Formats: sequence, structure tokens, C-alpha cells
Amino acid sequence: MSHIFTGVIVGGITAIIGLLCRKYPDLLSPFSLMSDEKKENVDFKAVGKAGCTILVTAGVAGFVLNLIFCATGLADIGITASILSVMLGCIILVSVIRKYDHNEKSGGKYMITAIFLSVLSITIAALLFSWSMPDSIEAGNESLDISGEYAISIKYDSIKSVELLDRLPEIKARTNGIGMANTLKGHFILDGIGRCRLYVNLKYRPLVHIETYSSEHIIFNTDSPQGTGGLYDRIVSAAGSR
Repeated sequence: MSHIFTGVIVGGITAIIGLLCRKYPDLLSPFSLMSDEKKENVDFKAVGKAGCTILVTAGVAGFVLNLIFCATGLADIGITASILSVMLGCIILVSVIRKYDHNEKSGGKYMITAIFLSVLSITIAALLFSWSMPDSIEAGNESLDISGEYAISIKYDSIKSVELLDRLPEIKARTNGIGMANTLKGHFILDGIGRCRLYVNLKYRPLVHIETYSSEHIIFNTDSPQGTGGLYDRIVSAAGSR
């Protein structure tokens, strides 16, 4: 449920900022940095109305999109959609309020801001999409190889034990990793295990837990029980034959 609350928080804060813009439009950048003389050439009443409408709409849209995706089991996409909805609202806001600033030669700063927000939105979308994608897990002749941001190669002769888990132990801390709604990648501390590398999507079961002779723990799964089970069987066969 925490991913739903993320949508509530992101959407709610955006909507609240929109309501505040209606009453305090001069706090919007770049107006907050303007001199009193230049502020006289800005239609703040129109700015406040536009800011309120756009930001409240973006906040509500972000919340609704997050709720819809979460309800269909796509929580990571829901969070991404919520954030991008707010970013898109900011880009539209910058483009709209530009026409209410009647100061000469002021168009450039709005264009730069809009471009910056657009690039930032694309970057955030690309990162979130990349993080939500499953890592490639391959059982080779000598090792189990996991690609991605936290790639690792586990030699079969280094494996002390391997087991299937029905659920992930409670996470005590994330030390260096990615933790989205369902996707967990990187270094975490788990209850009863300690430090552990995770390559897990919480939507799917089972999970494979590997412990090496050097006391390193790795837990992973794939998006299908058959795929995870097949990797488990391959690891058991390869590690047990050495």
C-alpha cells in the first residue's frame, strides 16, 4: 500500500501548491526573483488562476494514474506516471504564465526553464523505466550471471547452499540499492539474513536464495515461476556436481 500513498503525497503536495499559487502567485519562479518594478508588469491574477488550475489538475491526474496502475499490479509504472504528470504540469505552467509577463525580453528565461524541465522529465522517465526493468539472469556452464545496475557473477563452486523462498524476509535497511514499489535491486539488510544482494520483483514467487562460502547472500527471481524454478534446478545441479 505504500506505493499508493506515494501517489497521494506527490499529487496532494502538487495540488496544495496549486491552491497556494492562487493566493500567492508572486511566489512562483521566476516572479519571486523579480524587482517590484518588473512585478508591476505581470498579471498576477491571471497567473494565480492558471497556476492553481494547472497544478491542481496535474496533482489529481498523477494520483488517479498511480491508483489505476497500482490497481492493475503495475505499481512501479504508477509511481512513474504520477511523477511525470507533475513534471508535465510544471512544463505547461511555465509555458502558460509566460504570456502574463509583459516585461520586455522575458521570453528567453521561460523557454530555458521549459527546456530544462523537459530534459529533466525525460531523464527521470528513462531512469525509472530502466530501474523497473527485470535484470537478465543466465545460468552458464561455470556461473550464474546477473546483469544490470548491480551486476554479479556467482561461480557454482562458490555456492554453499541454495533454497526457494515463498516470501522475502523483512527489509531492515537499504544500504546501496534501488527500491521502487515492487522492484528491489542492490544491497539491502534483511531480517535473519543480514547483508544481501536483491534482484527481486515482489509481484512474483518464488524467490531463489543463494549463500556462498564467503557468507554472501543473493536473492533473485524472474517474472514466471517456471523461469525461477528452472534457474533453481540448474544451480542445484551445477553446484551439487562440484
